[in-house]
Amino acid sequence: MAWQRPRSADSLPDKSQYCSQPPSGKKGLFVRLRSITTLILSLIGLISGCGQSSPDALDAAQPIRPAYVTTVTESSAPKRHTFIGKVDAAQRVDLSFEVGGQLAQFDLRAGAQVTEGQLIAALDPADFTLQRDAAKAERALAQSDLSRKQKLLKDQAISAALVDDAANVLKLRDAQFARAEKALEDTRITAPFNGHLAIRYLDNHMAVQAGEPVVRLNDLTELFIQISVPEKLFGTLGSSDIASIYATLPAAGDRQFPLTLREYAGEASAVAQSYRVTFAMAPVPGVQVLPGMNATVVATRAASAPAIWIPLEALVTSPEGDFLVWVMDAKTETVGARTVTLGKTGPLGVKVLQGLTQGEVIVTAGVQHLRAGARIRPITP
Repeated sequence: MAWQRPRSADSLPDKSQYCSQPPSGKKGLFVRLRSITTLILSLIGLISGCGQSSPDALDAAQPIRPAYVTTVTESSAPKRHTFIGKVDAAQRVDLSFEVGGQLAQFDLRAGAQVTEGQLIAALDPADFTLQRDAAKAERALAQSDLSRKQKLLKDQAISAALVDDAANVLKLRDAQFARAEKALEDTRITAPFNGHLAIRYLDNHMAVQAGEPVVRLNDLTELFIQISVPEKLFGTLGSSDIASIYATLPAAGDRQFPLTLREYAGEASAVAQSYRVTFAMAPVPGVQVLPGMNATVVATRAASAPAIWIPLEALVTSPEGDFLVWVMDAKTETVGARTVTLGKTGPLGVKVLQGLTQGEVIVTAGVQHLRAGARIRPITP
């Protein structure tokens, strides 16, 4: 092994070539502070970047809501509305006696036609006749007593107080006689109008109480037809909108009978939320039309120009009070709010005057849960 001579200090490599020494003094302190500051700012940026998401990431995180949509088209309101109604009498009354007794005359049968003033039923009048005659005799006695005492008063044989008492007794007897005579008259039921005897509740010779129905009488000189109109349609069927209205009856084939509006209910029914509307119809010659029969009522609207109609459920209200609809972009399936100007309501919804064009797609359900730019999954009903 060859022996090598140790190197001298001068021949060793300079360490400054391999590592740098930190600057000393004020300059070195400044460099170290700047490095620390840069490191802190880098960490803040990194943390901030981790806590924020890009718009695309936000959109991806939002759930895609299913929503019912419809395509905007121009259409006309339906020209015909058909309703099923019931025939009713213009006037209906259950007749009864104002006194009780036993039926003695009740020969009319159900279905009979009666005229005003015609006798329908009568009670046995025997007891009522006796009561009337007794009251009549009591009145005659009171009248005689008063006449006698008035003569005595002229002769100053009695006081005026006794005459006053006799006069009061006569008034009482007059009232009793009038009551007995009216009770005798109340043993007879007569027709208050020309009508059709619809129902017999009792048979002849049966006992009857005061106020108990005996017969039902219907006035068929005018017929009523009652229908129920849904609240959504009720407010749109004004007199100016209806060109004609008529009824058809199963018993009359295809014949059409014009109707006249008679009255309508001011409140909706609690269950069906519909309004009762009554029309009047003249009697049908040669056809027997009775209460309870079915009728079909057809209302024809006046012609109207095509327009854009949307359902009321598609509308939302802005904080400023404007009406908005959500319009869907067919390419991206995102929605945006659109201000619309509305007209009158109708059976198809509400009429849009401005803001929508034919062919656009709008959301019709769940509009309160949408926001601008939200993606939806369109569902066509």
